[in-house]
Amino acid sequence: MSEPAPVRERVNPRRARSTHPMQKTPWPWHDRSGRFSTLKSAVLVLELAPAAWIVFALLTHRFGARPVTEAIHQTGLWAIRFLMISLLVSPARAIFNWHRLVLVRRQLGLTALFYALGHLTLYAQDEAWNLHDVAMEILSRFYLEVGFVVVVGLGVLGVTSSDRALRQLGHAWKRLHRIVYALAALATLHFFLQSKADVAEATLIGGLFVWMMGWRLLPSGPDREPLPILGLGAVAAALTGLVEYAWYALETRIDPLRPLKAELDISYGPHPVAQVLLIGICLSIATGLFWARNRDRLRDTLAFNIALYAGGAAIVAALAFSFSLTDDWLPDDWQFWQAALGFVVGAAVFGGVRWTIPPLHRVLDVICVIALLVPLAAGLVL
Repeated sequence: MSEPAPVRERVNPRRARSTHPMQKTPWPWHDRSGRFSTLKSAVLVLELAPAAWIVFALLTHRFGARPVTEAIHQTGLWAIRFLMISLLVSPARAIFNWHRLVLVRRQLGLTALFYALGHLTLYAQDEAWNLHDVAMEILSRFYLEVGFVVVVGLGVLGVTSSDRALRQLGHAWKRLHRIVYALAALATLHFFLQSKADVAEATLIGGLFVWMMGWRLLPSGPDREPLPILGLGAVAAALTGLVEYAWYALETRIDPLRPLKAELDISYGPHPVAQVLLIGICLSIATGLFWARNRDRLRDTLAFNIALYAGGAAIVAALAFSFSLTDDWLPDDWQFWQAALGFVVGAAVFGGVRWTIPPLHRVLDVICVIALLVPLAAGLVL
């Protein structure tokens, strides 16, 4: 009696394709399986938006008398912003338990390289493409040397960011790509040096960089709990104030106590130390909400539902105040704190409704997210 023919297992080709994590993805809006990724596509649109605005501003003469110089500043600013955002991926993935966020880390790093190359190219254009003069300028000015080292370093990381380079370099790949921390520090130094007296945004970016480096020093267990994140925010804010004081004391003739005294005056919005502290508080609130959400005995309680919506509203209010996003759309007869209190209380009531009507959780969550994004979007657009 002959043996029965072996049964062949039918394999879905789409699922089989997704089992190869190192497969080449030809387009930036595809994930590693070659399928369309909503997350990567949304991030790609946000990455290209500043470049589109810069091109539009150049074509419509919105950059004033020296448009190329302003474009140089804008591309450099977005280069360091995207570099810092790429470093924020690991903390955000751990705090919010959002593992798919790692898909955009390489993409964000390459975007920082894209803007850095645009920054250098526009500088060469401003020098009438005289590469000898460009080289002499870089060698004669320390802050240009620092910036050029950052561009070269980002270029090396960009060239070796492919899956093929990862396979060829092996364990050395991770050691090589750890220089991104040194490049981020040098980029912050370059930002300080070229900003001269007005170092508010450079100080803010430096404070956030301190926070991100401090997060990497936390133990792997408690780093997702709210109290260590809150303490880290306070330490980062204190170190931000120290960096600000040291800069004005060592590099300018301005009394270093004047900027620190200005930190106490929030009539025109918070200054870098307060901004770093507020962002740290927002992250600790978000961490606490996600920490409670992962515990069954807390997730289904009335208190958690109220805290979820009220905490989200408090984060939005703190961010709007921190980055002065309310001046153009808040009615003149409204004080910010009055509006913020009403916003948080209204969200808390909405959270109580969420607990009362469980079948409408998803609908109410979508409505709440839209309601929370509207103030931030209005502040950015207006």
